[in-house]
Amino acid sequence: MMLRLIFAVATAVEGEIVLLDEWIGVGDQQFRKKARQRLDEIVVRAGILVLASHDVELIKSTCNRAILLEEGRIVAAGATDEILGQYLGGAKA
Repeated sequence: MMLRLIFAVATAVEGEIVLLDEWIGVGDQQFRKKARQRLDEIVVRAGILVLASHDVELIKSTCNRAILLEEGRIVAAGATDEILGQYLGGAKA
């Protein structure tokens, strides 16, 4: 119940820039589905989404550009598939 309240408060105000550290991955299946729909709506209305994640499929489905960081420093920036390929050690993303 606390998670639902925190999520509701955190998503009550929408902005032009949305910063997300990972995506909602906790809670029961029904909550995750509603949370995903709500976050998708916020992302569509925002001008910019900055998403920090290691979830390759989420990044592929959500982002059109990516930045690869190592020890807090930018080592690569560009098209999502290109950067994911570098992240995965040269494997095709």
